Amino acid sequence: MLKTGKQGLELYELMNLDGVEPNGVTYTGVLFACAHAGLLDEAWKQFVSLKTDRGIEWEDEHFSCMTDMLGRLGRLEEAEEFLKRFPQAGGVPWLSLLNSCQMHGDLERRKRVSQEAMKRNPETSSSYVMLSNIYAAPEVAKMKSRLRFWYSRHSKSQDIT
Repeated sequence: MLKTGKQGLELYELMNLDGVEPNGVTYTGVLFACAHAGLLDEAWKQFVSLKTDRGIEWEDEHFSCMTDMLGRLGRLEEAEEFLKRFPQAGGVPWLSLLNSCQMHGDLERRKRVSQEAMKRNPETSSSYVMLSNIYAAPEVAKMKSRLRFWYSRHSKSQDIT
């Protein structure tokens, strides 16, 4: 089992040395390894190579890996611009960006990205649920605060046995 993204890239290099021809799935693994190792420059190199050197069409998995990497690095604007440049990217890469927006607390971008994900993949409920959570979060926080206040006032005077 691979333990690091760098090991994944080493395995890819060994495959090349052995003459194994990479395919789209191979590149998904390579981009995933780069994302988890924080190797942005290498990821860009591999992403471009996928199409220009190997003639393999980009798929949602490739866009998702790149978007996930940019999101992990906090480069949300760059990730959004990246997806806008590729209208063929479906809803899944936009959901990846949506997850990063949520992780980094970018509410305005989350709203935009969620709407884009819904537009690109309306039959998937994930974007609807995440958008619902965005709008519900302030109300949920208020309710939790009220419950804590109520509990703190009532729990001191009552003996719970």
